[in-house]
Amino acid sequence: MMFSWENLRKLTENSFDAARTSFLDIICNYRGVINSEVIVVFDAYKMRTGETEQKYNNIKVIYTKENQTADQYIERFARQYKDTYNITVATSDFMQQTTTRTQGANIISSKDLKMDIELQIKNVMEKYGSTKPEKNFIGDIWSKVTQ
Repeated sequence: MMFSWENLRKLTENSFDAARTSFLDIICNYRGVINSEVIVVFDAYKMRTGETEQKYNNIKVIYTKENQTADQYIERFARQYKDTYNITVATSDFMQQTTTRTQGANIISSKDLKMDIELQIKNVMEKYGSTKPEKNFIGDIWSKVTQ
């Protein structure tokens, strides 16, 4: 994902951490709209750490253990929980799509996920509005006091 979306790819040029945080913020907002559990998996493949799980606002973030890729984690998770959850994996990697689909998961491409996020934002903005209130009561009072 980080390199599939133009805005995140540009952020990675300066700071991978900033891009990751931006991505997580986007996914948190998306999760709030779709009302589904979301797990984001990052590679910690070259790190000398064990698998770690963190809560980031309303989503779960997994950093894989040493010598394990995010793809391997996702494949194992899909295989293990295919009968328990309706799993959708977001990836544009063809090999990962094929393998994960055989494990019983649904697939959404990076591009389609981005389009769905944008659609959900648009729907929320239309439903709840994005304009400021017409009256600024403090401003109205202030302008009367200063006249």
